[in-house]
Amino acid sequence: NQLSKVKLKQCLHREEEMEPYKIQEVKTNYNLPISHSLGGELVENKLCNLEDSFIDTNYKIGVLYCKSNQTETEMFANNDPSPAFLEFLSLLGDKIELKGWKDFSGGLDVYKDTTGPHTIFTRFVPEFDECGGEEASGYGEEVNILFHVSTMLPTIKGDTQQVERKRHLGNDIVVIMFYEGKGTFDPCLVKSQFNHVFAVVGYDPSEQDEKIDEENVNNKENGEGKGEGEEGEGEEEEEKEKRKRVVTLEVASRKSVAGFGPVLGERRYEMDERFRNLLLTKCVQGERSTFRSQQFGKKLERTREELLLDLIREIKKSG
Repeated sequence: NQLSKVKLKQCLHREEEMEPYKIQEVKTNYNLPISHSLGGELVENKLCNLEDSFIDTNYKIGVLYCKSNQTETEMFANNDPSPAFLEFLSLLGDKIELKGWKDFSGGLDVYKDTTGPHTIFTRFVPEFDECGGEEASGYGEEVNILFHVSTMLPTIKGDTQQVERKRHLGNDIVVIMFYEGKGTFDPCLVKSQFNHVFAVVGYDPSEQDEKIDEENVNNKENGEGKGEGEEGEGEEEEEKEKRKRVVTLEVASRKSVAGFGPVLGERRYEMDERFRNLLLTKCVQGERSTFRSQQFGKKLERTREELLLDLIREIKKSG
């Protein structure tokens, strides 16, 4: 991360005001005394690389297709995605073939299709300027997101609990729930100790589907937006005039997860690029905030301590 490197260099280079860093009698939980001078480009690069290792650019996010009055098992058993859900998936990213996939795979099988032949993947630059704050602005770089889509994961005959699908979505920190029906949806219906952030995208087909389909068909038949000799431009205008589906967005998280941006200023959104940016930024921020929670923070702290100890041993040995 370029910003972290700049800040680190600012710390390491205070011109003549600071002597080369010294670690004197550093005592850790392992009672390891160390005495060594730190300075120079080699140490700086090693510290930068260590810091970079804690900035993850790969994310796996669950996507669960839900309908009204369904139990958890019934949600995971859904195999008949609606046109609205398929449109939502196409908004999230590209449909990729898993066999032979060379990029981030999020734990899915890229050799024998045991986790299904396809999934959704995208590269995305979170728009943290909407979040505000200096810390947020330092993370606006491209990330890879692979989605564990419930309807794209295979079902096993006789597996009434849908263990295969739950195995992937149940181990995702962030889960997007596309809820199709009236009323509100309670994410607590999905029971997993590992899920920490729930983004509920609500869509009521009874309010919109028939009207949207009818208007889009009428626009096509009437040739709205298409002039004589302007076929290409007309098709483009017609696409713009298509009525977009409207969804609601609500985000919930476990109590251990600190609040995170961007703030949801509205409740209803057109299913367009602006909504996609908001949703994905919220999901990425939610996962990063989860890693700063007590449950994950202590593990990361221990890992960081171990890596720093290894670095100190390496420097001491080479010195």
